[in-house]
Amino acid sequence: MKDLSKISVVLPSLDPDEKLIAVVDGLLEYGFSDIILVNDGSKQENLHYFTDLAAQHPEIHLLHHEVNKGKGAALKNAFRYFLENRPDGYGVVTVDGDNQHHPEDTRRCCECMLETGHLVLGCRDFTLDHVPPRSRFGNHTTSMIFKIFVGMTISDTQTGLRAIPRKVLEQLVDVYGDRFEYETNMLLAMKDNGLAFEEVKIRTVYIEENKSSHFHAIKDSWRIYKLILKHFFRYTASSIVSAVVDNGLFALLSALLNSVLIVLSFVGVTVIYDTLPYWAAAQAVLCLLFMVFCVLEVLRKDAKRLVPISAFILFAAILLDIFGLGANIVWRAPCAKIVFTVLFVIHIVAAARGIVINHRASIRAAKLEKELEDSRIAIMLSQIKPHFLYNVLNTIYHLYRKEPETAQEAVSSFAEYLRCNMLSIEKSEPIPFAEEYQHIQTYLSLEQIRFRGKLDVIYDVEVTDFKLPPLTVEPLVENAVKHGVTKKRGGGSVTVSTRRTDEGVLVTVADTGVGFDPNTYMEDGKSHVGIRNVRERLQNMVGGSLSITSTENGTVAVVTIPAKEANHTR
Repeated sequence: MKDLSKISVVLPSLDPDEKLIAVVDGLLEYGFSDIILVNDGSKQENLHYFTDLAAQHPEIHLLHHEVNKGKGAALKNAFRYFLENRPDGYGVVTVDGDNQHHPEDTRRCCECMLETGHLVLGCRDFTLDHVPPRSRFGNHTTSMIFKIFVGMTISDTQTGLRAIPRKVLEQLVDVYGDRFEYETNMLLAMKDNGLAFEEVKIRTVYIEENKSSHFHAIKDSWRIYKLILKHFFRYTASSIVSAVVDNGLFALLSALLNSVLIVLSFVGVTVIYDTLPYWAAAQAVLCLLFMVFCVLEVLRKDAKRLVPISAFILFAAILLDIFGLGANIVWRAPCAKIVFTVLFVIHIVAAARGIVINHRASIRAAKLEKELEDSRIAIMLSQIKPHFLYNVLNTIYHLYRKEPETAQEAVSSFAEYLRCNMLSIEKSEPIPFAEEYQHIQTYLSLEQIRFRGKLDVIYDVEVTDFKLPPLTVEPLVENAVKHGVTKKRGGGSVTVSTRRTDEGVLVTVADTGVGFDPNTYMEDGKSHVGIRNVRERLQNMVGGSLSITSTENGTVAVVTIPAKEANHTR
């Protein structure tokens, strides 16, 4: 037996039951000592399976998704954790949590990976009688598509048992897709990068006809195939239209010619048997004319040459058939039929190749688009974070000049706060409002120390079970203090409140400060990074909005988190 200590098991799970416990016990029994267990947004009543297993087994590291993000997102989260926290790890093996992968098969896949250094797929036998029809159909269909359009022969394209070496994992961790389609895109990425793979035959286990599977036969199958279909129609549409136009025009001219010849025979100019030479001559002229058009099309700089070249060859074959008929030669296999068959095969192959190329391009484009969006959010967060830290440190600085002992207490409090919350500040994804609320309370408590007797704080928080982009409300609170209350003689108050409405969740920051003129605020020559930053991140990350109204009696800023997003992140 080979040493499995440097192989981590990646185990994503959604709404598990007792089968998850059996999976973990089996893996530990067969020698696996590191399990990365991912809770992909399970229901509250299922969470105890994760916490109990993590408490009982030190071999388990537990990752949580607050909401269901999909199997692909869960796998990639675990992959990133492995790459960042297991520097000596050789690779990972992915296992489903429904107890359909026997731990002995999992071990054999890992041993094959250690021997070959290749990615290993644990492949089931779908010819067995007990395989559910939807599983048999889905896997056979996907395998056929891969063989025809991608050129990969894979007996089980949807297997969840995959042993992946570290060097391969580094190339697959950023492949596009957050749900079941990620596993398909992973196979396409292997083809793109020329990565070798092995297959290991495993047990074909289906419990209760696979009822526990979260794979939706229609929705997830469509998610896998829709990109291929979309680019298939995009690629072939121009060729179909071009073929219809060309053949329609040729047929129209031929029909007109035939009509003229028939009319001439009826009026007595000639007999119908004598029109054959005229018909052959006219067809030859039409072929030559269309061949000239094809040559002109090929000579265009931006032309796609396959279609006009094929048409030229086909018309040339028709000419040969016409001349053969004129020479009274009997053709056993007319040139036009042979050429048409060959060209048909060539265009089918070209269409299939175009589908694969366009599908891969779409994956790369989607990946680049997501990276661009993540970069924009990261840049905006890098702008806003220094504002928060600077204002807190500036508050402590002023305290040191007046009240050194109070400042020392504030430094100690702020240091403890940073130790507990720096990870939250560094997040680029939406965070629970409770974390943001803690930032706000910390900042306002320090400002109250600084502006004793001039700053009153009122909290009217009714709901906290929602998410929003990090450092969304806190900059609004800073503005309320710095540009509102502290600018007013005698000071004033800042009120932070939350409400749930039919529109969603409303977070309001109101102050009784000096106010400002909204019509000239954005044209005063200042950058206003905070306000613009909050607006852009709200829109890009949760589809939310920020509205600000102000009078001489104070300012009210309202953050709106749409109901769909607010409910989704509860």
